[in-house]
Amino acid sequence: EFSLNAVSPTPLSLETFEVEVEEAKLSYIKAEKAGSVIRAGLEGVTSEDLCLLIRQRISESYIYNMTTDARHGITKFNVIIEVENSSGTPTRLLAALEYQANHRKLRLITLY
Repeated sequence: EFSLNAVSPTPLSLETFEVEVEEAKLSYIKAEKAGSVIRAGLEGVTSEDLCLLIRQRISESYIYNMTTDARHGITKFNVIIEVENSSGTPTRLLAALEYQANHRKLRLITLY
């Protein structure tokens, strides 16, 4: 909430927000960010699985790089997601999320 206070005088708890990963976005990430996806062992991840993973990390992680993009009319921030691949090697991925306070939604922009 401290970070969100930078963009809103009444920050809302992110734990009450829905995480949205569109199927088209997941397909794009799997195709265009394949190296990161494979390194993390997430080749078979579904949108629902990724939403759950992001949801778990939101409450545990520090959010950073919060910006308001006036050109696109969005507020966004990043979180680090750490997962272990099948060999047990931890891999860190950066998830960029759009903060949609009016809809209480966090929409995945990209993951790498």
